[in-house]
Amino acid sequence: METQQKIFDQIVDSLRETGMTDERVIELALQVIVWEKLSHDGALPEELQLQQKYADNAQRGAHAMSKLAELDGVIGEAFATANINTLIVSADNLFNHLRRAIETLLRLRKSGMLEQSWSLDVFEGLNSRTGSFALPPELAELMVALADVQPEESVYLPWDATAQCAMRASQQGCDALIETPMRTSVPALINLLMSRQFDVIYGDPIRQPGAIGGGRLRKFDSVIAFPPFGMRYDFSAVESDLWGRFPERTQSGSVLAIRHALAQSKGRCVLAVPNSFLFGSGPETVCRQQLIERGQISAVIALPPILPHAPTLPFSLMLLDAAGGSEFIRFIGADDDRFRSMVSRTRAKLTDVQSLAAQALVSEPSDVMRMVSIHEVQANDYNLEVGRYLLDQAAQRLQQRLQTAETIVLGDTVELIRSLPLLRDGEGLSVHEVGAADLPPFGYIESASREVTVEGGIAKRNAHQFLRPFDVVLIIKGSVGKVGIVPASCPSAGEGGWIASQSAIVLRSRRKDPLEAHALAVQLRSPVGQELLKMITSGASILLIQVRELQQMRLFAFDTVTATQAQNAIAAETDIQAQIIALGEHQASVAADLWTRV
Repeated sequence: METQQKIFDQIVDSLRETGMTDERVIELALQVIVWEKLSHDGALPEELQLQQKYADNAQRGAHAMSKLAELDGVIGEAFATANINTLIVSADNLFNHLRRAIETLLRLRKSGMLEQSWSLDVFEGLNSRTGSFALPPELAELMVALADVQPEESVYLPWDATAQCAMRASQQGCDALIETPMRTSVPALINLLMSRQFDVIYGDPIRQPGAIGGGRLRKFDSVIAFPPFGMRYDFSAVESDLWGRFPERTQSGSVLAIRHALAQSKGRCVLAVPNSFLFGSGPETVCRQQLIERGQISAVIALPPILPHAPTLPFSLMLLDAAGGSEFIRFIGADDDRFRSMVSRTRAKLTDVQSLAAQALVSEPSDVMRMVSIHEVQANDYNLEVGRYLLDQAAQRLQQRLQTAETIVLGDTVELIRSLPLLRDGEGLSVHEVGAADLPPFGYIESASREVTVEGGIAKRNAHQFLRPFDVVLIIKGSVGKVGIVPASCPSAGEGGWIASQSAIVLRSRRKDPLEAHALAVQLRSPVGQELLKMITSGASILLIQVRELQQMRLFAFDTVTATQAQNAIAAETDIQAQIIALGEHQASVAADLWTRV
């Protein structure tokens, strides 16, 4: 395979300076490679076979390759984008670069270097050279393994523009169908290069599904899909749907892709979803709730950062069953040394894919997989993040302590108060905002560093949203878990008053008890409190804590003695901080009078 990879790279490199996009360069490289293979196999008319005369006169060669698009069947599809006029317009000095590619292939064939059958994994090169053009081969292998496809079964593969999953399903004797909105010849080219058979439909699976028979959506034994992340659709895509696929009126591509996959499956669906779907509100929650209550979710696998084009984008695989009826969901953590190796500081590569697939299909619970009842997931507000259920050892010990200790529910102890909305334009009331940078590790909050403006009428009607003495400020978005307590000397509500930042929530003792507030602040900032907050933290690119989960969070109960100790500790920290500041000022003045004149 290493030799084939080098050959593929040579052809790509010979075409790279044409000025075409990376995707088109790779497509053209595949077309030249397939042209050579079909010529060697005698599958083309003699006048269209790749020959030395086309290296000697690359312009004639380009015209000959262009004529391949006129042939019937998959060959015509494979060369549909090889139109000579289009190539000349889109490429600089095309014929010179095409000549180099043809000469390279003819030389390699003469030396016997092209006798070996091509391996699909060669096209890992698609990934390293273009952004989102292809999946890591190990990911495609995992998705097909999770689908557990069997010979002669039908498999539907929407968005599989590079045919990576389709080829693997085809190799197992399946009847595979790709549907992709990306007008590319790559699926047909790989079909010919690998001597496998699968069908391709060009169209948008959401807006205009093409896998239809008898006026109905075709039902497949399995569906395997990696939809484009972040895709948003017009509401018209839902409103004009003729097949009743979409119960939610939403623009979310993730929700619509899941609904579409289930509508075309008789059984198993394997889908990639951004982690934001696993905890998102609105239509995402409605979709998750229905899938969970119908028992249609078999497993959720949290993956390490393996996408070359987006290594920081967290995503997971969901294993669904259209038939439903499951009472448990398997939560699997694949970001583990058993299933990944690091190829750079930010990106990993999947390993032992078959063992990982077994965790979702047949394995017993382990430290990387836990079977969770749908009732427990319902109790967690239908949150499907793997980290919520597959806890590390520290979190497991903490959970065990909570089960036997006396606890309180945060929402029963404090009011949760949101910040006042800011006024972006116009005149208003000038106030000071307490943000994450203002929350010290010890003692009271010393200042509100950012001056902002709020609408005067709103501020007057909502004076309770100004910070008061001994309020606890907790960051719930971004720098999640930072905690501070407001001093007794904070300004009153109104002009110059303090408010919490937009990324924070205010925790105010329902009993207006300063002891309770101090105990709460100290517990939340402690290692125990931080671990408890971590257990309810969600987020893909930006971490966040949802208010409803914060309200339900259980904390260790505190008595008067402990609360008094917490209050004394914060007072002592404040005194020590004042001494540190005074010593710093004294230190700066010790030699201040020496060599002062320049």
